[in-house]
Amino acid sequence: MTASKDTGLDRTISRRTLFKGLAGSVAAVGIGGAVLNAGSAIARPPTLGQQFIRHVSTRQGSPYVFGATGPRTFDCSGLVQWAWNQMGISVPRTAHNQWKSSMPLTFDQLKAGDSIYFINSEGVARHTLVWAGDGTGNIWQASNAYAACACVMYGPMPFTRQRIEYGRLINY
Repeated sequence: MTASKDTGLDRTISRRTLFKGLAGSVAAVGIGGAVLNAGSAIARPPTLGQQFIRHVSTRQGSPYVFGATGPRTFDCSGLVQWAWNQMGISVPRTAHNQWKSSMPLTFDQLKAGDSIYFINSEGVARHTLVWAGDGTGNIWQASNAYAACACVMYGPMPFTRQRIEYGRLINY
């Protein structure tokens, strides 16, 4: 492709260079076929996990009520179920069934939207948290009647005497 003489440009742009430019930056073909570079990065669409976290974050401050599934009050697994449902994705209702349905992960494999489960001595998942995946170590949870749905730092918690498991409910 050759740029038009009317644009003041007189250089040849190969198809390979043009497509490489389009893949690596925001570019447009201007008058006469000249490539106009508008930047060096294309914003990537959010992953399913990031979309899920956005839904969870809209419930910040919602009261905890055991057994509640939203949209105004939640328990831990109800918050997870509600947020996935906002995206048209069905997941099990309870923390235990969510854990049993999830793909096992290690801590290092966690991405935005993955779950952290607390398993009691009988092998039952009693609580679930959601990994924010924002690089801060934050988690989202609906924890108890004294705390609203919130984003907090992942660290020592009353449940830590229980076994901790990590899982991904939706493969993305």
